[in-house]
Amino acid sequence: MNSDQSNPPNEDQTADDATETRAGHLSNTASSEEFEVVSDLEIAVGRNLGKYELRKLLGQGAMGAVFLAYDPFIQREVAIKVLQPSLSEDTTALNRFLVEARAVGQLNHPNAIAIYDIAAQDERYFIVMELAPGGNIRDILRTKRFSYKEACRIGLEAARGLEAAHQAGMIHRDVKPDNLMLSAEGTIKLVDFGLSKFIDREKETSVTRTGEMLGTPLYMSPEQIKSEEVDARSDIYSWGATFFHLLTGDAPFPRATVAQVVFAHLYAPRPDPRAANSEVSPRCAAIVAKAMSVDPKDRYESISEVIADLESVIDKAGHPTEVSLHTSETMMGSADELDTPVRVPRVLVVEPAKLGAKIIADVFHRAGCEVVTHADSPTSALQHMKSQGADVVITTRQLQKTTGELLIREIRESPASAETMCVLISSDSPQQVRAESMIQGTSAFVKKQAHPAEILKAIYVCTDFVFPDFGMFRTDFSTLNLAAVKSDGNLAEPIHEALQDLGAGTRITTLTQVAEAESLREYDLVMWLDQDADAMTAFETASGKLLAGHLGDKTTMALIDQDLVLQRYKRPAVVASCNLPLDKSRIARLLGCC
Repeated sequence: MNSDQSNPPNEDQTADDATETRAGHLSNTASSEEFEVVSDLEIAVGRNLGKYELRKLLGQGAMGAVFLAYDPFIQREVAIKVLQPSLSEDTTALNRFLVEARAVGQLNHPNAIAIYDIAAQDERYFIVMELAPGGNIRDILRTKRFSYKEACRIGLEAARGLEAAHQAGMIHRDVKPDNLMLSAEGTIKLVDFGLSKFIDREKETSVTRTGEMLGTPLYMSPEQIKSEEVDARSDIYSWGATFFHLLTGDAPFPRATVAQVVFAHLYAPRPDPRAANSEVSPRCAAIVAKAMSVDPKDRYESISEVIADLESVIDKAGHPTEVSLHTSETMMGSADELDTPVRVPRVLVVEPAKLGAKIIADVFHRAGCEVVTHADSPTSALQHMKSQGADVVITTRQLQKTTGELLIREIRESPASAETMCVLISSDSPQQVRAESMIQGTSAFVKKQAHPAEILKAIYVCTDFVFPDFGMFRTDFSTLNLAAVKSDGNLAEPIHEALQDLGAGTRITTLTQVAEAESLREYDLVMWLDQDADAMTAFETASGKLLAGHLGDKTTMALIDQDLVLQRYKRPAVVASCNLPLDKSRIARLLGCC
């Protein structure tokens, strides 16, 4: 049940509240002769429930209703949540109702709603709570858009309320704008703990059946969607989606149906709030990106870390500022890049198969690329390059009357396209393709079965382009296992300093030799810093194992010359070439793609 205490929503509902209905405002005055009746609850506005005078219906849902009421003894207004009488014999419904009462009753925090009483009258259970007359944030968002300062303040207070719940051993499981209420003073109150569970007492209080999905799809974590076990990081994801809504005025995945919303949470690139609100700072966007990582391991470990990072971008006067974060680099690039102009690549896709072309083009479009053009033949591709150009050309090996290698050669012959990155998709091995095509310049070979996101990662590492709406770049590097292959055992100082600055310097191993390539599978990134004959033989052997899948699906390899220039980037399904200095920004990009 939605626990709104004021300001009922407009009639147009979206995917998150499609199963709920709420009553509109009723008269502020009611006498014993003239009152409104809530038929399902058989309660009259204007009559008493225990000692409480029911003055106004604030909201109604499938579980029950919320009333504005008056306590004549203490002489204050309160909110009363009443369970439907028909659900009193429903063990699951009643348990959820009691779980909420117990959960809220254990909290004592200015950003969590306070509970005053729980009682029953004529088998009618009800909870008496603090009144938040300012309404809920979702309803406010329907008519206005918060300023950047307001959004950060609301997000911070919501996080503090959530922190209190987590410290009390609870997971909320339904964090969303609807469940953020405003007090008379404008303070945010986290409400509706009806889906909460206690981390340490799950057997006693959990009311979720196996395989049951509980929560609100617009803000639900991927693991919650899949009905998997959830922990505090699930709430952090939902908080991130809610904070995105506060910053932009819309949910991160505002799709037409629940199925589309669910699919987007599971598979779509994470959107960047800066695309909808230019006031959002890169560091604030990094907080959203990290909180909304698909994999819980890539999120914040605790909501306290979220609070620390968000506080660092808000000064003492409550204004957003640009203080450095505990988070690492943003998905847009490193801290060194934030003050420099960024470019989104223009991409040309040459793929005769319409479905294949659509899949690739759609991924790049959703990643925020300025232009994604589909050309269905080599001739049209060359014409496009001459008339409009492109920063990246993606082509398959088999084309009409020619090959992708030959098309790339023709493109390379034009001086205007010398800096274009070329990507070849093929089911053949990269050794066969490279020996045959002699592709020069920045390029990548991608296995045909690879996910298009691997192409995005190769471009991200081997160029200076950015993808503003691509949320699959890692932002926390502290848990990565790194290795550097260096015969003398000495890691170059610039690399060491960069890793330390990026928070990735505590888990790096220096290998003087690699006797068995399979031993590299435990590392997320292996930086090959030796290029003598023996080292290159070992590198090629390890590369073959990597591409054959013998090193697992997570290992990334980078070949770096003695001048600290990145020459090769390799993943289980990708081989890419470039010639770029391995500065802090490039290292951040490498780590971000692990």
